[in-house]
Amino acid sequence: MRAVQVVGYGQHPRMADVPEPEVTGPYDVIVKIGGAGVCRADLHILEGGRTSPG
Repeated sequence: MRAVQVVGYGQHPRMADVPEPEVTGPYDVIVKIGGAGVCRADLHILEGGRTSPG
């Protein structure tokens, strides 16, 4: 399946092929995500921006 991965500071998020999740234990669940977004503040931090004023 395709996934967006954050790989490090100063790097753009990237698309990657990752294995399908599997239930491996009695308390595991798989959640189907219907939609997702990216917070601009998170992108700012990844770009080297500060997390708080001061």
